[in-house]
Amino acid sequence: HRTETHFNALYSTKTPLNTLYSTKTPLNAPKTKKKHLKTQHIIKNKINSEVTNMDQDLILMMSIVIPIIGIIFAAFLSYKIIKQDEGNKDVQFIGNAIKEGAMAFISKEYRVLSVVVLLVAITIGLLLDFDILETQTSASSSSLPSIAISYVIGAIGSAIAGFVGMSIAVRANYRTTVQAMKGLNPALRIAFNSGAVMGIAVVSIGLLGITSVSY
Repeated sequence: HRTETHFNALYSTKTPLNTLYSTKTPLNAPKTKKKHLKTQHIIKNKINSEVTNMDQDLILMMSIVIPIIGIIFAAFLSYKIIKQDEGNKDVQFIGNAIKEGAMAFISKEYRVLSVVVLLVAITIGLLLDFDILETQTSASSSSLPSIAISYVIGAIGSAIAGFVGMSIAVRANYRTTVQAMKGLNPALRIAFNSGAVMGIAVVSIGLLGITSVSY
């Protein structure tokens, strides 16, 4: 009697027997869910990759277009400055003398700096790019002296920006003097435009140099 009671307690239930083994989730549900998540992950990675590529293309395009616009604007300001009145012969004589002295100075300076830049570039190439002392833990995979080339490109860009700034400054100074005889506002306009040429040239040429080295 005790065995029969125990048997009835185990197998008697309000729930039908077939519902004990029935489930709303198929037996292969974990595999299906895992496959679905893997598909979502692949699609998400593909979308992120496409967005990243679009961002890189946009950055590259903007880093080329913006400096070119800056250089064009600097050239426009330079044209406006050069078109201003140069004054009488005495003012022009003093202005030309300043211009000749400045150009002689910058010519001598660049000749000296070119030797220094060459020596520093060779040193950088030997020590950093080719690692002749074998002090670096990871060797560069490129056969080109990329660091030395980047240094030379930066030096050339700096030299161009300096030449542009000096050239426009010595042409704007005596024109500013002539405009100062007419009023403060015209003189300040030429002076500010002259400084803007140098500032915009430095930023634009620098950005172009970084873009050429990076890409």
